[in-house]
Order: sequence, then structure tokens, then C-alpha cells
Amino acid sequence: MGRRYLSGLVLLLLVLVGFLWLWKRDSFLQAQNYGQEAEPVKIILDDKRIVTSGESSVEVKDNTAVIRDGGTFLLTGKLTDGQIIVAADKDDEVILKFNGVDITCRDSAPVWIRRADKVTIKLRGGSDNVLTDGLFYVSSSQYKLLPRACLDSRASLKIKGAGSLKINANYQDGIVSTDKLKIKEGVVDVEAARHGLRGKDCVEISGGLVTVRAGGDGIRTMDFVKISLAAVNVDAGRYGIFGLKKVQVDLNSKVEVSRALSPVSSSGSISLAYPLTDQGKE
Repeated sequence: MGRRYLSGLVLLLLVLVGFLWLWKRDSFLQAQNYGQEAEPVKIILDDKRIVTSGESSVEVKDNTAVIRDGGTFLLTGKLTDGQIIVAADKDDEVILKFNGVDITCRDSAPVWIRRADKVTIKLRGGSDNVLTDGLFYVSSSQYKLLPRACLDSRASLKIKGAGSLKINANYQDGIVSTDKLKIKEGVVDVEAARHGLRGKDCVEISGGLVTVRAGGDGIRTMDFVKISLAAVNVDAGRYGIFGLKKVQVDLNSKVEVSRALSPVSSSGSISLAYPLTDQGKE
């Protein structure tokens, strides 16, 4: 009886030690992999066609790729007349990595984010990326609402990374989010027929070099604009910076406005750490 009891106790201890070893191993592996992103789905743009790495999360038809699920997607190459559409679930987060992307869409937005919760565009270090639209957008029976910007998002949109992004918006606006629009890093150059940067809930620029040339407002929101830790140059036909509720420019930034009827405008508060340069107004 004593031997059986001891044998059972030893076996129980061995099982416990085994479980403890497995738990520590898994914890170590999780710590090693913490912060690492999953392998991205590759979307290769090849002139007039699109090739993906085979995942079902991306549907390709002719010269259009539709992203249906959340996740990380790596885009490379040139598309002479095509479109990338994000139509994920409303709770999904999508990361688009741009690595030398050049997309032209003659009759719509080159990148149209129709549905998602949050979308981040990461500009790979050293890469040059270009989005260009046409003078007119063509309506489609498939969608009730059409985009109005070269980079059009109906989700919260963030731009970051050490690359560059050039927007040639010939139709109307340059970059639009019907939620929050945030620029964290990168070199962002926007040339727009109407408004340059437009975010419904806010426009926050907290890093990078941003240049805007717009026929209407350079930066526009129905809430607040905040600029810090960034260099921003705006050439606008109407307001340089318009924030309905608030405009804030911190001391650790450099903001210049030219040609505008008014460098800054708000129905609420305006907080400027220094006078904005207005080179075009006499």
C-alpha cells in the first residue's frame, strides 16, 4: 500500500512538473513573439492585373481587389487603371503596407475604404507611393454611395511609416475620413482640386512632413485640428486650416500657410503657439 501511494505521488509530481514546464515554454515563446505581426497577405500590382498570395480574404476581379477581412496586407507594384477596395466587417482592423505602390484609377478612388473599424496605412521606409484619380467618377449600380476623395475612408484612418505618399486628386478631395484622420509619420504630399485633408471627427498631424496644395481648404474638419511634432506647409484657395470647434498648433511644430483667404478659421477656439506664415496674402 505504501509503495503504491509513493508511486502515485511521484507520478502526480511528474505530471505537475510537465505542466509547469509547458506553461513556462509557452510563456517564453509568447514573449519572444510579442509585437510581431502575422505574415501579411501579398497584393502584387502588375500594370493592368492584380495577383495575390492566394488567401480568400482578397477577391480579385479584373483590375480591382476587394479586401473582405481584417489583417495585414502588403501592396507592391504599379496599377495603370484599377482600384483597391476595403470592405471588411465594421469591427475589423486593417493594415495596408505600401511598398512602392503606384495606383491610377481614372473613374474612381484608387484606394476606397468602404467598411472597417480602423485602417492604418504603413509607408515602408524609403518607399515612394503614389495615388492618382481622374477628373470624373463614374457611378456604379453596385454601390449607393460613391467616394469623393483620391484616398477615401469611411473608417478611422491613420498614416505612418518612413516612406512617402503622393496624392494627385483631380476630382475633388485628397485624403478623407468620415471618422478620424491621423498622420503620425512619413512624407505626405497632397494636391487636390477641392480640399486637401478632411476628417469628420478630427485631423491630427503628430509627425512627419506634410505638404498640401488645394483649391478649397487645405485642412478641414467639423471637429478639431491638432498639429504637433510635424512640419506642415499649406497652399490653399480658401482656408488654410479650418476646424469648426478648435484649431491647435503646438510650439514643437512648424506650420506655414500661403495664398489662403485666411490662414486659420474656427467657430470655436484657436490656439496657436506662434503666428502662422501667410506668404500669399498682402
